Amino acid sequence: MKVLVAEDNKESRYLLEKLLEGHGHEVTTVANGAEALAQALEQPHDVIISDIMMPAMDGFQLCQKCKQNEQLKNIPFIFYTATYTSNEDEKFALSLGADAFILKPAEPDIFIKILSEELEKAKHRSLAPAKVAPLKPSLYLFEYSKRIVAKLEQKVFQLETEITRRKQAEEKMGHLILVLRAIRNVNQLIITEKDRERLIQRACDNLTETRSYYNAWIVLMDEDGRYVLSAEAGLGKNFLPMDELLKKGGLPLCGRKALSQAAVVVTEDPMSTCTDCPFADMYSGKNAMIIRLEHGERIYGLLSVSIPADFVPSEEEQGLLEEVAGDIAFALYGIETEAERELAVEALRESKSRLIKAQEIVHMGDWEYDIEADRFTGSDEAYRISDIEPTTELSFEILRERIHPDDRDIMDKGTKSLLENGVAEPAELRILRPDGSIRHIYTQGEVAHNSAGKAVKLIGINLDITDRKLAEEKIKRSLKEKETLLAEIHHRVKNNMQIISSLLSLQSEDIDDENTRSLLKESESRVRSMALVHEKLYLSKDLSRIDFSDYAEGLAAHLFHIYRVDSGDVSFSSGAKDVYLDIEAAIPLGLIVNELVSNALKHAFPGGREGNIAVELRFNKGTKEFTLTVTDDGIGIPEKIDFRNTKTFGLQLVSILTEQLDASTELDRSGGTSFRITFRKQKYKKRI
Repeated sequence: MKVLVAEDNKESRYLLEKLLEGHGHEVTTVANGAEALAQALEQPHDVIISDIMMPAMDGFQLCQKCKQNEQLKNIPFIFYTATYTSNEDEKFALSLGADAFILKPAEPDIFIKILSEELEKAKHRSLAPAKVAPLKPSLYLFEYSKRIVAKLEQKVFQLETEITRRKQAEEKMGHLILVLRAIRNVNQLIITEKDRERLIQRACDNLTETRSYYNAWIVLMDEDGRYVLSAEAGLGKNFLPMDELLKKGGLPLCGRKALSQAAVVVTEDPMSTCTDCPFADMYSGKNAMIIRLEHGERIYGLLSVSIPADFVPSEEEQGLLEEVAGDIAFALYGIETEAERELAVEALRESKSRLIKAQEIVHMGDWEYDIEADRFTGSDEAYRISDIEPTTELSFEILRERIHPDDRDIMDKGTKSLLENGVAEPAELRILRPDGSIRHIYTQGEVAHNSAGKAVKLIGINLDITDRKLAEEKIKRSLKEKETLLAEIHHRVKNNMQIISSLLSLQSEDIDDENTRSLLKESESRVRSMALVHEKLYLSKDLSRIDFSDYAEGLAAHLFHIYRVDSGDVSFSSGAKDVYLDIEAAIPLGLIVNELVSNALKHAFPGGREGNIAVELRFNKGTKEFTLTVTDDGIGIPEKIDFRNTKTFGLQLVSILTEQLDASTELDRSGGTSFRITFRKQKYKKRI
């Protein structure tokens, strides 16, 4: 069995260790409560045995911390004390959660018997021990102070008995009485004072007003050891040099030593031993004590007092200073904890206020549905969206009646999916307000389960999207109007170009000069190629692009008609399925096809020669490039003709249009004529 022993008396600690080891127990010993708490947290033990009066942290404080710690609360805790022996002491110890209270010295057999009984109880108890409710800081401090005061009074009584035998003890008794009175005053102070600056100032005043100490000063530090504030009594202007030193981050030798240890640092004859202290010259005939203000693992600062040189600080006096330092540190901890709690409450209040404001801005409310109680509740914005008073009792059926009849099925399906599957798709619903108006909402929810996995609540949000819906409808109407207008424009442009084409055709019939007639036919075909683009756009569902295969076939049919070519002699094929072009690319590409197909019809098949003309448009998704190929298997373009530097207008126009498309052109003369034009989709400036 592993036993942890906390005992500050070295001899008592040794005897207890040997007694327990003799009965087969594994024993770990420490000299104070702080070390015991650290050891218990680091390595689990089966039982803790503790003295009460110890430095750094006494047994009462150790017991309270153990019983309030989830890791340690179930470990049996036994007090073994020779100092705190009254019934009130035992009641207070048991109120902290202790399992046994044994007075020293106990017979070894009796001690081992009690220890075994407590271990057996812990081993066989059927239920976990009831958790001891933590005392409020003020109540704990009050009860704790009573025990300390009672013990101090007991010590004073012992000293009064000693006075009858030694006169020197009278002076010491008087001093301790003054110290006790000061401690009582400080204990009353730390229960009522909630401001740390007033706390440390009044503590200094109390320690000097009773004449228990010549002077006292306290410095508070943050967690990084930096100066926060200070207070003094009995020093006046003489404290200014020390205050300046503290503000600069400095400390005298005794202060540095006190920060590094839990025990009181006693300085005898400061004039010769503490030469770096601003008070050195003032401390003639005086001794000084300094101790750190510590609670838990937090060091809040230092407390220093001075006493007559005749009173060499005894263990009792140092213990009293440790007690008052611990009480002040505990009060500072309480003030700090309360301040943190108030900050947390204020932060929560501010966060809630920001959430309400944010919901108002974005028109979003949150809601919750208690399945068992059949009750809906929500945020202020959730009620505002539905125009429902926050005090209104809302069941599922009542809220369902507020949903547009055409949308109730959506709500039912979503709720069913949430309850059965735990998830549901977000939905858009219409809410009927009492005034007859309709609000559109976007709603989304999820299921909350209890510890048994049962669905108990639905929680979610409602986002008011009415303005967005109205804007969408407005945009749709506007877009429809623009599409209608654009279709009408394409229709009229196509009609006008067809008129021009017809005029050119009619005009060519009255011209005898073959060359002039040919020029008019070429112009007619060019106009027709552009008109055909607008015709295809007008007839298309998508007014921004056309199917190039359909366009190429229509254009070829027109050219075959103009040049009176029999499709039985020369055939045409198109390989441009599912390739679409916008108007900026379709018009120049259509003119290029017009020129190359026209050129083939005029020159590639002389004397009624049969053949084929093919137009193919492909899009490469990898390179993001379009490739147009116009091929015929006619007689081919003579090698001596450079199509990039020719005097014929048709090929010049092809070169101009390929430059406009930022395209590359390749000519293959083998087996006829094949033009290969490669280009990317153009980035055009926004049209006004």
